[in-house]
Amino acid sequence: MNEVYIWGAGHFGALAALDMEQKGRAIAGFIDSDKKLHRKRRLGYEVFAPAQIIKTSGARHKIVIAAWFTVNEMADELKNNGYVYGKDFEIYKDVMANYNKQTCKKPCEHTCTLDINRITDRDGKPAINDLEIFINKNILFDNEIILFGHIMGPTQILLCDRLKAIGAHVSYFCENGNNSYNKQVSDIEIISPGKLKELDKQKNIVVIIASSNAVVIDKLFNKITNLNLKTCKIYTEIAAIVFGNMYYFESELKAPNWLLVYQMGKVGSKTLCKSIEEVGIKCIHVHQFKPLKSCIPNANQIKIITLVREPVSRNLSEIFQNLISLRGINFENIISSRLIEGRQFFDWFDHELKEYFGIDIYAYPFDKEKGYSIIKEGCVEVLVLKLEKVNFLEQVIGEFIGAPQFKLINDNEGDKKDYKYLYKNIKDTITIPREIFDIVYNNNPKFNHFYSEVEKAEFLKKWEKNIAY
Repeated sequence: MNEVYIWGAGHFGALAALDMEQKGRAIAGFIDSDKKLHRKRRLGYEVFAPAQIIKTSGARHKIVIAAWFTVNEMADELKNNGYVYGKDFEIYKDVMANYNKQTCKKPCEHTCTLDINRITDRDGKPAINDLEIFINKNILFDNEIILFGHIMGPTQILLCDRLKAIGAHVSYFCENGNNSYNKQVSDIEIISPGKLKELDKQKNIVVIIASSNAVVIDKLFNKITNLNLKTCKIYTEIAAIVFGNMYYFESELKAPNWLLVYQMGKVGSKTLCKSIEEVGIKCIHVHQFKPLKSCIPNANQIKIITLVREPVSRNLSEIFQNLISLRGINFENIISSRLIEGRQFFDWFDHELKEYFGIDIYAYPFDKEKGYSIIKEGCVEVLVLKLEKVNFLEQVIGEFIGAPQFKLINDNEGDKKDYKYLYKNIKDTITIPREIFDIVYNNNPKFNHFYSEVEKAEFLKKWEKNIAY
């Protein structure tokens, strides 16, 4: 019994199948609970119902679990039917991180603690102690903040903006050069190291090393040490930015009214968030809600903006967004498996929006021509947008968030990305089998919920140079 059944006919199942084929492992077929997939084929292999394959006694088929959201439930079901982990079934490596049954089953009952006093004694010498920012949350609010480094660049501007957003304020920038003293950058005065020493004697100061480069940080820290400052509050830029992000996010969750930009990745949400912030409205940007689930009772009103996008374009874009994490260099296999996953793309609404807010988006009509719909259940109101129409929906978005002056600001565009040349090369040269488009577009009620036959034809025309018939 050398053949293996892959439990999960989605994205991870496809990856598992491709990996096994490359390693010469025999695949008997897929298992999936979705009745619509039964008796159909996935990468040439038939899809079976769990009850057809899982046996409670006798000889058992070897099974590989390859599904992200339900890996624990699948493993439990197999164990309950007598399967032994490591012998009768295994878990595909890409979903292993979500298999937590072998660790703490109730992590909420076991809280880790951080004690700043346990840090090794430094004999009174200055040291970078980034952890202190997270232990004592008032440090950045009760002291004068000085950024120490070279002329302010984009990352330092980002740091200033993030500190400003949480109510902290950068008082000065200490330039390490010789020609910029007494000038200003973004309304922040640049002072000399000598002036920094004077401030240190007069006030309680915090020094943040303004660099994201570890080598530069070490050099700048040595310069700070040579100034013999009395302050021991010395931190790095990354600690301040991370703290700022966390503090900002936490404060939004404590507010009685929420505005969530909540959707799967690569559907234009970053542009939307940037545009919302430009009109002075705070929003929480998330792709998965599970870490925030316990905070729901704190909210009196929740407004959610969620987006959809044509799945072939979306999934191809995601591949390049996550280039660093890809395993292997066979782009043909990687792209094929991700594009096929486009059929399951719209399942996000069931795994997320329906799971945590009880809203079945497919139970409500969607205006395909206008490109949006608004759903309201209890204290939750959801604006569903189609990315392809979003440029015509500024007024709708503005009314939904209570900002009639709302305008979209382009951000995160592909032509600004470091992978843009590789992305263009792939798009110019790739040939995609027509069958992949059929899998994604045809007999897919969730796709049809948002897109018309006319739009489907337009998508096919867009890809016509890349389609192999």
